[in-house]
Amino acid sequence: MREFLTGARMLLRGLGQWRRSPGAMALGLIPGFVVGLVFAAALVGWGFLLGEVVDDWTPFANDWDPLWATVLRTAIAVASFGAVAFLAIVSFTAVTLTVGEPFYDRIWRATERTATGRVPDAEYGFWRAAGDAVRLIARG
Repeated sequence: MREFLTGARMLLRGLGQWRRSPGAMALGLIPGFVVGLVFAAALVGWGFLLGEVVDDWTPFANDWDPLWATVLRTAIAVASFGAVAFLAIVSFTAVTLTVGEPFYDRIWRATERTATGRVPDAEYGFWRAAGDAVRLIARG
């Protein structure tokens, strides 16, 4: 029970950081917003290209009855769009963390400076962040 209460106190202290430093906290929203826009644009672009791509994937269906060709192409288009959307959902967090690492580092430094008066010297480099992103994607 003591650990739960300690966690609740830490949560309240963290929420207090929003009040003390709203600019730093809002800075953390930028990477997610940017990656979300890029992923949404990619999904919209894939949706627009999907008809032509599926036609290129299924030239053998040109000689079929139009109903069955349409059923097959629609099923392939839905499955393909679903797969791309699933990939976007699964990789969103890892990509956001990779893109946002400099932002989150700045927030971390500001929070440490506010909480303890100093910033630890440990560096968290690009390659370590990239490795973490790859591990997150691999986990799904």
